[in-house]
Amino acid sequence: MLVGHADDPRTGLEEGLRLFLETAAEDPLIGRVRSGDAHHDLVRIVTTDAAPLLVRVAEHLETAATAAWPHVDPATRGELARVLARLAVGYVTMPPEYDDSPAAIAAGLSVLLAPR
Repeated sequence: MLVGHADDPRTGLEEGLRLFLETAAEDPLIGRVRSGDAHHDLVRIVTTDAAPLLVRVAEHLETAATAAWPHVDPATRGELARVLARLAVGYVTMPPEYDDSPAAIAAGLSVLLAPR
């Protein structure tokens, strides 16, 4: 998503976030985590023991951001990747408390987070 919008980071970020949120909303395993019906070990992996997961997700996001936006300061790309990783895990464990669609949430977040 990001590389396809190298000249428009906001749109690339919005499309990536929308896809993630839509996929998460439809995933049965994530649904079980959200409903409280998942095994406690799985819940721990995305809550209290999430550090390794967050590091891995952030690494992948930073790699994608580097490929798409080489002109953006590396420190900014790294920070964005870490913030996005935490947001992603947060949305997995607890969906938004309001009824906005994944597209609306992605649009709002991308305006706030896209590198300039």
